[in-house]
Amino acid sequence: MSYQRMVQDAPKLAAEVQAWFAKAEQTDTAEDAEHGAARRGDEMPDGMANKQRRLARLQEALATLQAEAAAYLGPGRIRHDSTDPTARRVLKRSPLTQAMADKIRRAGRRSRYRLRKQLPEPVFGQTKHARGFRQFLLRGLNKVRTEWAMVCTDHNILKLHKAAS
Repeated sequence: MSYQRMVQDAPKLAAEVQAWFAKAEQTDTAEDAEHGAARRGDEMPDGMANKQRRLARLQEALATLQAEAAAYLGPGRIRHDSTDPTARRVLKRSPLTQAMADKIRRAGRRSRYRLRKQLPEPVFGQTKHARGFRQFLLRGLNKVRTEWAMVCTDHNILKLHKAAS
């Protein structure tokens, strides 16, 4: 920039800077009127700043949730130990669920139900390993159903082809 241009632009820049300061002063005055002169407006809300009040609100909300759950499920359906903060609400098992758990426990480690955890069904193993189908490519339930139908059709056609050979 030449000296002459600097002399010409200096007053313009000074006026622009002065306008910025005036606008900042107006914003500051408006925020003082809104929040008060002693506050900036970006302080933490009172409910969060005071941890004791926050804890009291949390305990109140927890008590409300427990009361709602007890009212919804009925008395004796929730087991909660208030001395243990990690305790979870546990619902009693239904008779059918308890009967299935007993059946699995009685059958021992060779139970059909326990073996299902270890052995993948052959169709799914072949689909994932041999055909490399690890995830769906489309989104949405209808599109996923269509994609799965195509994978199953492919599996069945290959089985028929192998059987015919």
